[in-house]
Amino acid sequence: MRKIFYFALLMSMPAVAQQSDVVATFEDLALERDCFWNGSDGTGGFVSGGFRFENGYEVMDYGGYSYAYAYGFYYSTMTATSFADYATDQYNSCVGHGAEGSATYAVYNVNNYTPKGIEVLGGERVVPGCYLTNDACAYWSMMQGDGYAKKFGAGDWFKLTITGLDAAGAVTGAVDFYLADMREGADGGIVDDWQWVDLSCLGRVARLSFDMSSSDSGQYGMNTPAYFCLDNLGAAQPGVDPSVGVAAVEAAGDGVPVAIYSASGVRRSALAAGLNIVKYGNGVTKKIFVR
Repeated sequence: MRKIFYFALLMSMPAVAQQSDVVATFEDLALERDCFWNGSDGTGGFVSGGFRFENGYEVMDYGGYSYAYAYGFYYSTMTATSFADYATDQYNSCVGHGAEGSATYAVYNVNNYTPKGIEVLGGERVVPGCYLTNDACAYWSMMQGDGYAKKFGAGDWFKLTITGLDAAGAVTGAVDFYLADMREGADGGIVDDWQWVDLSCLGRVARLSFDMSSSDSGQYGMNTPAYFCLDNLGAAQPGVDPSVGVAAVEAAGDGVPVAIYSASGVRRSALAAGLNIVKYGNGVTKKIFVR
């Protein structure tokens, strides 16, 4: 037991030094206040921290009328939280700033025909977590309804699914996050602040993909606008040493962790203080102690 803890602690030291380099805060992207980047330069994406965020941008023409269609990831410093016009307001968050009061955040628009995701640079690794919230477009659609989607009420939900993939393209796991959850009644509400989401249970990943689903769906798919906002990808849970947990799981070297349990057998989504029973995809089970 003691050997495992000391080994995990030793392995955590380089992780601490590298943490600031791998977290995608988007503050490293040059953008003035109340502006956005949507891929109109044709580069197909951008890099922040240790990740590459994929983007698509097309100019569509219908009956002599042309309009630009951006999808995948954008980055934004928009401070407005309203939604009235897709041309600019799709780049607004429902909060008006990034996570932890920062200026810049990412916006994602799903395109199921040409999916865009995130590449983990430098090879497979465990991604501790990220912050998520609603884009203004989806938020106000759920709050008030619009010409296409309904106003949310009791029983409704809006879900983001984040899937991890290894270097060979095999799925390592998936995490669901409800951007709105009224399944138990209208009091469940719609997310209107930044919330940290644990992704460490995906194990070592080379890529993240995204899908969205909603209780408001029809013949042609989801009616709820398929947007969300993301910030600080790769960040640890607030108040938790970023080296704890990630380094311990990676240090074990026994493949992808598929389950974590407390000493009493209760399943956990991530390593917690005290004794953790970690089961790996290759059948190995190990005890990891987190101080």
